[in-house]
Amino acid sequence: MNLRLSPLLLAPLLLCASLADAAEPSADAASGAGCESLLTVVRRSLEKEIDATCAVPAPAPASTPAPANACAAQREPLRAIVDFINEREAASADQCDTLLEVNERLRSLPPKG
Repeated sequence: MNLRLSPLLLAPLLLCASLADAAEPSADAASGAGCESLLTVVRRSLEKEIDATCAVPAPAPASTPAPANACAAQREPLRAIVDFINEREAASADQCDTLLEVNERLRSLPPKG
């Protein structure tokens, strides 16, 4: 799978990665608010990336998956991360722990081709 993240998404994700590495699960209330803010930025950035229109390449042979389906498939991991953030928020889970897990999931995505 070739997943391409937009440049608008890259900056918040790098910030998230650097701050999440420094975050501790037992962080105080101020750090918790920072984690909440970062999660909001990451969620919004991912949602923008998911909602962005797919480029429509030249028609492919019949045996090749439709471009829209391929584009949707590439965005599934991003949607899964957004769903994870929403589920953790609904469960009132620790935001810094959630941020650490989101960081791991983002790092596990294939590199931008």
